[in-house]
Amino acid sequence: ALGGGGAAGGRPASAKPFGKQSKGERGVEEWRKLLLSEGSHYKSAVVFMEAKLLELDKAPKAASAGGPNPFKTAVCCQVLAELSDRVGYFDRLVKRLASELYSSIYQDYQAPDDVSALGTKDLGFDLVPFFERVARLEEEALVIRAERDAAKERCAVAEREVGELKELVGKLQRQVGNLEMDRHLAEVQLQHDRDRSALRSEEHAAEVATEVSRHDATRERLAVAKSQVSMLSLQLESSFPAEHVRKLDKTLVELAEVGVDMRDDVIRAIERRCGELSVPM
Repeated sequence: ALGGGGAAGGRPASAKPFGKQSKGERGVEEWRKLLLSEGSHYKSAVVFMEAKLLELDKAPKAASAGGPNPFKTAVCCQVLAELSDRVGYFDRLVKRLASELYSSIYQDYQAPDDVSALGTKDLGFDLVPFFERVARLEEEALVIRAERDAAKERCAVAEREVGELKELVGKLQRQVGNLEMDRHLAEVQLQHDRDRSALRSEEHAAEVATEVSRHDATRERLAVAKSQVSMLSLQLESSFPAEHVRKLDKTLVELAEVGVDMRDDVIRAIERRCGELSVPM
């Protein structure tokens, strides 16, 4: 009878009842309640289940139409278990077939050691079939694939950003290298200008010293000439008349004036040369 219990085999204590509601069809748990409430009106449980299968065929299909139906699978397994007590000599074989089908369809089913102990309890309504588990895993796989694709996209974006940053770093490094080269060239040019300025200063000082030496030599020659003129004047005063002395004095004055003019010309020439050398090149 539907809802009756068998002695062995079936759902372990850890198994969870299957009651997932599918869109467009009644849930397994709801169909199970209908079987329990309406089955008593039928003399044969097999006839009742066949009627329910026909009713299910006419019901709206689930969104996943075309795949295994958990309720129809549970009913078929239950009918097979019910038939095992009505086939006489073949009861052990039918129970063996039912047990093998349960093992192949339901992930938490534990087959009895002795198939003859297989009962008619509605096991399929309390167990999760493998195909339902696979469907759930496929849904999870879709989510994981979507997350993986999103992660790949983020990685691709990150790789592009890393490439752009590397390119920017390379560009900055090249700019730094160019700036370092410009700084080095500027330092070399500055040192060269300093060396040239120092050399020009030394040359300028040497030229000034030469002009001063020439001026000093001219002054010394003038002093010697004046001394000689003075001596000649004394000698002339003692040897020549006063008229000649006056002429000589006039000549000496003229010579002195010429010497002064020569000295002034030399000084002006030195100053002019100093002014020319002091102008930056």
